[in-house]
Amino acid sequence: MSIMAVGTLIALSLAPPSSVTHSNGEHIQIRKFPTWTGELVAILKLFGDWRMICLIPMFASSNWFTSYQFGSVNGAYFSLRTQSFNAIFYWFAQIAGSYAVARVLDYQGVNRRTRALWGLGINTVIVVATYIGGIYFQKGYTRADKLDPKDFKDDGFVGPLILFILYGLTDATWQTYCYWLMGALSNDVTVLSRYAGFYKGIQSAGAAVAWRINAVETPYMTELIVVFALMMASLPGALFLSLRLKDHTEDEVDEQGTVVHDEKDIGSKTEA
Repeated sequence: MSIMAVGTLIALSLAPPSSVTHSNGEHIQIRKFPTWTGELVAILKLFGDWRMICLIPMFASSNWFTSYQFGSVNGAYFSLRTQSFNAIFYWFAQIAGSYAVARVLDYQGVNRRTRALWGLGINTVIVVATYIGGIYFQKGYTRADKLDPKDFKDDGFVGPLILFILYGLTDATWQTYCYWLMGALSNDVTVLSRYAGFYKGIQSAGAAVAWRINAVETPYMTELIVVFALMMASLPGALFLSLRLKDHTEDEVDEQGTVVHDEKDIGSKTEA
């Protein structure tokens, strides 16, 4: 708290933008930002933006699976020390998954629409394969069973560990794709910040519902099926949006916070 208080005081010492100049003496360009009422209206309008509507299922599912993966799998099936051991591999899988799918999505040899379809295809294959494996694994125990927690020294530990690693991988590739899609919709930081806020709001709402489902002791298999179904339900909207992506987007935001879209498809190999 002390550091935050000092930071606040330092911020008060910043020079006003009108007095800041370049090295040649010219004043910097000061951008007009929306009023707070305009910002509020612009945020509310996102709930009617067809782009965001297409992505609501994907946003909601992007943390829905956390309660199942960490509560019903890692927390219920493994011993305490093994849970920590598994988590290391889970988060490293997220690093690898995010990096790998980002390289595909940022590849400049094809247009943005093609990369969007590649990313959607990769996510579909990974999710379907992982969750089919998850369903097979989940058949082995229920919430009513009194399990002897699996330790990393026990026989048969590797298979469940690999599944848990794949859960981490799908988490990363799914969320990376969400962020990339939002980034492909605009070049305006004001617009993108609203998209990100909308995403995190829907994501958190979905996670809250998922944790409640877990808290009322819903059968593990039911939890898993709900997660898988929601992720599959996300694909049509993502596909619909991906097919309509342009290679170049120029957005303007007026003083009331309204976004004016100006999209041009300017070639198959334009920089994203």
